[in-house]
Amino acid sequence: MRKRTALSILIALYIALFSFMSIRRHETLYSNAFDLGNMDQALWNTLQGRILRFTNWSGGTTRLAAHVEPILIPLSLLYILRSDPRTLLVFQTVVMALGALPAHFLARLKLKNDWAALLFPLAYLLSPALEAANLSDFHAVSLTPTLLLSALYFLEKGNYRLLSLFCLLAMACKEEISLLVAMIGLYLLARHRKWRLGLALIAVGSLWFLLSLLVIIPHFSLAGRYPYLSRYAHLGTSPKALIDNLLTNPTSLFSLLLAPQKVAYIKGLLLSIGLVPLLAPEVALLSLPSLAINLLSTSPWMFSGGAHYSAPLVPFFLAAGIHGVTRLGEWLSPRLGHKRGLVAPLLVALVIIVLHHRQGGFSPLAEGVEIPSLTPHHRLLPAFTRLIPPEASLSAQTALNPHASEREDLYLFPEGQEADYIFLDVTTSTYPLTIPEYRGEVQELLDSGRYGLLGAQDGYLLLKRGGGSPIQLPEGFFSFVKARGIDHPLSIRFGEELELLGYEAKRVDYLVGKKGSYEFTLYWRALEPLEKDYQIALLFAREDGALVHSVVHHPATAWYPTHLWKEGEVIA
Repeated sequence: MRKRTALSILIALYIALFSFMSIRRHETLYSNAFDLGNMDQALWNTLQGRILRFTNWSGGTTRLAAHVEPILIPLSLLYILRSDPRTLLVFQTVVMALGALPAHFLARLKLKNDWAALLFPLAYLLSPALEAANLSDFHAVSLTPTLLLSALYFLEKGNYRLLSLFCLLAMACKEEISLLVAMIGLYLLARHRKWRLGLALIAVGSLWFLLSLLVIIPHFSLAGRYPYLSRYAHLGTSPKALIDNLLTNPTSLFSLLLAPQKVAYIKGLLLSIGLVPLLAPEVALLSLPSLAINLLSTSPWMFSGGAHYSAPLVPFFLAAGIHGVTRLGEWLSPRLGHKRGLVAPLLVALVIIVLHHRQGGFSPLAEGVEIPSLTPHHRLLPAFTRLIPPEASLSAQTALNPHASEREDLYLFPEGQEADYIFLDVTTSTYPLTIPEYRGEVQELLDSGRYGLLGAQDGYLLLKRGGGSPIQLPEGFFSFVKARGIDHPLSIRFGEELELLGYEAKRVDYLVGKKGSYEFTLYWRALEPLEKDYQIALLFAREDGALVHSVVHHPATAWYPTHLWKEGEVIA
């Protein structure tokens, strides 16, 4: 009973904490058009009878042009309860947390010890890859750790009907998961000699992947092909060329895989389970298709451990850890006794898991994880979204996109400049534009006379089609540059004109899904009226003086250039 209570508490704590963190990330404008905005729009449209329709991506007008995720269709029924992107965030957290159950069941089945088995649901919930996926908007593939762990548990339990059911559910989350199902079929053949089911899973998984990659996605894609092949163009420009290159040029393959960042990625996956997957590598290697998809990509996000890309790997590394500890325990038991033979490797693994989570995780137990407070700027957002009718077409900036995405026609600014409304926030990410490009696009829009001003406050800008004359921004729009307090005071003068009064350094690791991430705010005062527009550059260097990063464009100077600064005014 106490073991069940401990497990229930772990799951409940995870659900409460990561639901709150996911929602807070969304409310503080760190969720994005890709993918919370288009997921929310696709599910909302599905409930209106427009199956998986979304419009804020240039590659197609349905999710099927990007990925094959049929599980999204029944998930749209969640919106009968509450039609809101936060519904998806909470649902995702609950499903991911429940993966601790099959993790515990599988560990208990193999280790024959309830308390020892608790290590693995703990390792699962502390996994940086799992937490990063949980805090990266909503993705159907983030549901697969629970589904695949359940499949692996029922495989070992010998319940092949439930194994098949969970394999099918996992396949419905994303096309690449079908390759993992094929690997489970291969494992059934090699380890359990279940020829009929093993061959069936291999066949179904392989065929579904090929059908998705070569037929379904190209059919719905406006480009007529799988949209992510560009990430593998260095290996070939078509699926056939890619496979041929991998088979005929293994040297280049190994050089790609041995790049320092990719070695660190694999090391992180192993450390998250206490290195014990090394004792059962054949189980960890069941994840090889997804691992290869990540490692061979040119997108650093895919092998960073951040975002949702590593979620399908977690169940296989965890299962390998369980098999590895079982194997080590069987070897140590004749020498130390059964209990000691388990305790020793589990304690070592626990220390490694906790230390790795401390360095690489995204819970408040980890270094650099700061949960932000809601600011007056964030609380102002609903006043603007209420002004946009749900039947109106909308072009919105990436951070605003998921806050107004439940409509038939939604675009990611600068696309959709003929939409009924345009909604912007100059203080947030300008993706896919640079700040100067974005500033130019918006100014052209303001000068065009095609839109009228519906609202402008603290960096928010809401435009409605049908203006007739150029728009002059009101004073209230520029309030976002006014300093509201200085965390770290300084007094550094730049000649007789400018003084740096201080700075704020905010850790945003979990908000952006990358460890060691900061946002900096500098506080300036004009000592006299400025005739020139100065560009303020923030340079980051190592101790040896080598430049590692620079930031040369800021919303404040883009929208409130220095020639407008008043003497004595403090600008952030």
